[in-house]
Amino acid sequence: ISHNLRAVKKIADEVIEIDAGEIINHYLITNREYEESRINKKLSSKQSSVILTTKDLSALKIKNINLTLYENEDLGIIGESGSGKSTLALALCNLIASQGEISFFGDKNWQNDEKFLRRKIQIIFQDPFSSLDPRMKIIDIIAEGLLIHKITFDAVKIDEILARLHLPVSIKNRYPHQLSGGQRQRVAIARALILNPEILILDEPTSALDFATQNEIIKLLLEIKEQQKISLILISHDLEMVSQLCDRVMVLKDGLIVKQ
Repeated sequence: ISHNLRAVKKIADEVIEIDAGEIINHYLITNREYEESRINKKLSSKQSSVILTTKDLSALKIKNINLTLYENEDLGIIGESGSGKSTLALALCNLIASQGEISFFGDKNWQNDEKFLRRKIQIIFQDPFSSLDPRMKIIDIIAEGLLIHKITFDAVKIDEILARLHLPVSIKNRYPHQLSGGQRQRVAIARALILNPEILILDEPTSALDFATQNEIIKLLLEIKEQQKISLILISHDLEMVSQLCDRVMVLKDGLIVKQ
């Protein structure tokens, strides 16, 4: 019994899907082979400028990571638990100490341009239960970044971002514990997107959610890509989800990039 369909397909002979207490799908597993080449989007890096590079980046579990992210590209980073995926996300956002070089937009770095980069680079954390302050109302959570960066806003802007994330405007005055897990994760995404970032890092954004809600978040991310110019770094252990969203995939194992 699980919300992780990929894991179920690897183990089970037969699958029953349940929604609201009703069986909605029932089928047999006929082929267990998992295809890694499911990416159907094409990356035109020659026409895109580089917006992120790392050189010999090391921090805690990760060692000598060299990666490049292009403008409007979606980069997937996958690996098993303990491979260093979340460590890499935190290092890229300068939330933990690291060694090596991280450069954004050609010549920007955390040492000299932190205020600028804190707006341009946003992160969505794995657990929507702990990533939102339980003492703050939803309207204040979403508006917090605007206040920090001294960006003028009004209630209309909050309503617009809620509608864009398919959230009812009525949740503005609620607290995080009054929302579902999927709604909380959408609020976390709204908090990031309201600053119009150019790079959005997603650290296992669906792993704490049930299967149906995972699909909703994936569809939402695809919508976001259609609506605005943004580059994604999607960190996950789920190759199937990464393949749906990303142009390029890197495999992390024991803190090292072992495959691209």
